[in-house]
Amino acid sequence: MKRQQARLLSVIALYQYDINNGDQVDFEQALLLTEDYHELEVAPEVQAFAQELYDGTVSHLDKIDEVIKQSLFKWTLDRLSYVDRAIIRLATYELLFTATPAPIVINEAMEITKYFCVDEEETQVKFNNRVLDSIKEKVGSVIENDQ
Repeated sequence: MKRQQARLLSVIALYQYDINNGDQVDFEQALLLTEDYHELEVAPEVQAFAQELYDGTVSHLDKIDEVIKQSLFKWTLDRLSYVDRAIIRLATYELLFTATPAPIVINEAMEITKYFCVDEEETQVKFNNRVLDSIKEKVGSVIENDQ
């Protein structure tokens, strides 16, 4: 649950980063822009992991966005909602740059998508799942080619 909370905080911060047009909004500033952040009780280790995810995603954003663009079908990165873009960026960062197993990364991304999803048919969840499955396949081939 702590890692899931950290991922959720990272998505919120990435959302703020994106709506502020990528201006160098650091993690703390991004969270402070969030209306309900002051009401959350966040353990220091959760905050540290969330910041690590946020910083890693922002620092590798060009590579992450390139992988996402290659994985979208009849869609463009700028057409994604801010929330979906933040979720997919975070998951792509984890798939590319961490040792977290792909099924865990994708499952966590789907849980976060469900948290924000207002569509009863879960169209967002299905869409994000397809995109992340495609990214997982691309990441696997990139890793194999690097070895």
